[in-house]
Amino acid sequence: MKIGIIGLGLIGGSFALAAKKYTVGVRLYGQDHNPDHLAEALSLGIIDQPLEVQDYAAMDVILLAIPVDACLTVTLPLLDQINDNALLLDAGSTKAAICKLVELHPKRNQFLARPTLLQEQNFRVLLRLFLNYLLIKHRFYVKLTKHVLIFWNGQCNGFVI
Repeated sequence: MKIGIIGLGLIGGSFALAAKKYTVGVRLYGQDHNPDHLAEALSLGIIDQPLEVQDYAAMDVILLAIPVDACLTVTLPLLDQINDNALLLDAGSTKAAICKLVELHPKRNQFLARPTLLQEQNFRVLLRLFLNYLLIKHRFYVKLTKHVLIFWNGQCNGFVI
């Protein structure tokens, strides 16, 4: 599994460490606006390699761990570039604006606005959901989508992913 993380601060770095701990065979790609943060994440082994724009289409999951206003500028271009089986996640603290932004996008069902959860056990649950989504792809998509919607529905003010 290939996971791209945009923003390698506390949330992005914590997600990367949890992914390494709980996901067999994961390959982590990272991107940060600060080159020092990227270099540090590489040297500490938090990520395996830098995430470049041309890598977006090859990712199974991309996590946006950047400020909400920055998410609003990159979400639609990212949705345009990801493959048809990828999942784009947002770790921002507010959801109304980003959910409104993606509601008419053709790949809106590939966007999951999740609450900010920093506890390790919550990362485990999220990673299992992502793994299940990616492993079964579209075979049980409706059932999985219903599970995710039940779990996350309130985070988008009733917006249906």
